[in-house]
Amino acid sequence: MLMAILEFRARVCELYQKLQLLIDPIFKFLLSFLVIRTLNTVIGYDARLAGNVVTLALALICAFVPSSILALLCMLLTVAHVFHVNMILSVFVALILLVLYCFFLRFSPKYGYVIVAVPVLFLFRVPYLMPLLLGLVATPVTILPLACGIFFYYMISVIQNAVALQINPEGFDTENIMLLVNNVVDNLLSNK
Repeated sequence: MLMAILEFRARVCELYQKLQLLIDPIFKFLLSFLVIRTLNTVIGYDARLAGNVVTLALALICAFVPSSILALLCMLLTVAHVFHVNMILSVFVALILLVLYCFFLRFSPKYGYVIVAVPVLFLFRVPYLMPLLLGLVATPVTILPLACGIFFYYMISVIQNAVALQINPEGFDTENIMLLVNNVVDNLLSNK
């Protein structure tokens, strides 16, 4: 029985190696489409960016680039959606996501799919699936992109709360800016 399982595993690995140039882009396209579609559903404030054509185009681009570019495109898409609602909030979100991306890029750039898959798994109510999978097939370095993905998910939650609060989006006076920044920082820091 064990020998049959090993032979089956060897055949699957051999088949994957033969078809890797076809399987990898298809898998990356499907993952990218799912992530971008979910992101557009959750914070799709700009209808132009949440459209099917943009989603398909971004997913097609992500099918042929490294996974770190997928994470960057998702972060840029998030900032663009927030910019549609509130420019000041988008600048603040962009700064936070830039620090997050640089932190991730420095230590584990080949695990970009982890950053974008974690928020999707949170939304599907199975957030513990990714740590289990990474524990089985990856190294301990994947804790960093996993933590970045968790932070990205909670950042999306903070964005939703700030947009729902809608602190005078057209006002650029110091009081409104400080109230908005304090709200975002307090929500991020109070979340354990």
